[in-house]
Amino acid sequence: MPSETILLLKAWQEGMSAVELKRHVIANGLLPKATNYRTSDLVSRVFAPRYLSSGATAAKNLKYLLALSVPADRLLQLFLIYTRRGRTSSSAISSRPSTGRSPPPPAATRSGFTTIASPTKRCSSA
Repeated sequence: MPSETILLLKAWQEGMSAVELKRHVIANGLLPKATNYRTSDLVSRVFAPRYLSSGATAAKNLKYLLALSVPADRLLQLFLIYTRRGRTSSSAISSRPSTGRSPPPPAATRSGFTTIASPTKRCSSA
């Protein structure tokens, strides 16, 4: 899959939608071992949510790194980060069952850093 992601990044141009990318990849046979259905699925359900959401910032950044000839093993690390971010922001959060409780209040922030209160230890002198 990393090699397919790299091919899709090379094929993608800034401003290109997922539908346009899919049509371009299929029309030019850029994934020769993949069926049209597999290509469509790969672009729509894998590539687009990870790299084309939020103004395609991820795709732009990764495409820049590809132009700099960053090694594939380094790119793979970034692919994994974007994969995790995509799952956290969409499916993982929305698919959590409701507990009936309200969410905890946001952590207090100071100078742009998030602070998390830790429980204090209590010693009993019995």
